[in-house]
Amino acid sequence: AGVSGTVVTIVGSNLLGGGTRASVVMLGDVGASINSARSNRTAIVVTANVGQGVGDVRIESEVGSVVIFPLAWTYSEITSLSPTSGQYGTRLSISGVGLQGKVGN
Repeated sequence: AGVSGTVVTIVGSNLLGGGTRASVVMLGDVGASINSARSNRTAIVVTANVGQGVGDVRIESEVGSVVIFPLAWTYSEITSLSPTSGQYGTRLSISGVGLQGKVGN
């Protein structure tokens, strides 16, 4: 889970499905900025762009192969904040989606 600017490392085997480089990485329905992909095809580092919701992580290689991790990405979103005002020391309750992130499976 994350917000725009979150650096995400995707780790696995044969991530490029026979290709040698990632041409597109999608986090949900939003294209991520590809920072690097290891030549041994076991890790890809991307930066999340602005988006919302939950969706698949999708990796496409230059040969057209596609690897999909179903429902593996959630854009963080604050849905409520209470109280909406206060003074120094006021405790807040923040609710939302994906606020603590997700590590692993």
